[in-house]
Amino acid sequence: MPIDVPALRARAKAVAARLDDPRACAAEIRKLFRDLADHSRRLNQRPVGGRLDEQLRTPAPVIHEMGVALRVPVQRNPAAAAELANALWAAGSREERRLASDILGILASGSPDEVLQQLEALLPRCDGAEIVDALVLGAFKPLLLREPGQALVVARRWTLQRNKWLRRAAALSVYTLAQDARWDDLPGMFEILRKLATDSDPTVRPAVVDALRAMTAARPLDVRPFLHEQAVRNDHNSRFLVRTVMKLLPTDWQSDLVRDLRS
Repeated sequence: MPIDVPALRARAKAVAARLDDPRACAAEIRKLFRDLADHSRRLNQRPVGGRLDEQLRTPAPVIHEMGVALRVPVQRNPAAAAELANALWAAGSREERRLASDILGILASGSPDEVLQQLEALLPRCDGAEIVDALVLGAFKPLLLREPGQALVVARRWTLQRNKWLRRAAALSVYTLAQDARWDDLPGMFEILRKLATDSDPTVRPAVVDALRAMTAARPLDVRPFLHEQAVRNDHNSRFLVRTVMKLLPTDWQSDLVRDLRS
């Protein structure tokens, strides 16, 4: 069923106006998401962490409009907004957690330390890559672009953690910075990729590949020495990274890397 956008925006604005009561606001958001769920969509449920992820089947435009309606109220009342983000996260659905990530992103400019603290508490408790990505791109990205040096220190710490979601978040941090031309701390970014290059976890390795691809596409000359370094490592995962990314390079560069891979 098509979405009535003017009606959606009016209802989202009314819900956002209840931010002063975060729990009531969270309940109204869930009701909105349920009322506008697209039940024609097939659920992609699978066991994660011993349970099935909950999905409300809310279309992405509905989540987006709710986030837009919340922006000004969140900026005006950050304490209530932080409580709302926690309530949405606790509700447990993917849609509510995506909105919670957006709220944290709005809060990041004014309360970076508090948002980082929440991120480090939430990331290890994620149930899937989708929500990790939402947290990084929604909430950690503003911190990265505001204070990239400090944020990269945090990301480097995440590379050393046993929790796979923190390691995935570290790789996504590099991916995020690689797409921003204003930031060029290549040593810091390569340090993170170097620590993750041997990671064989199936949820971490794709994020490492994406990060290295983004860097290769943007700065091929700078990435070339790193690829040669990884090509001669006696590690299957490092060599996999090289084979996956080298196709973005000129043919003669690829030939040099093939020789290293065979050495």
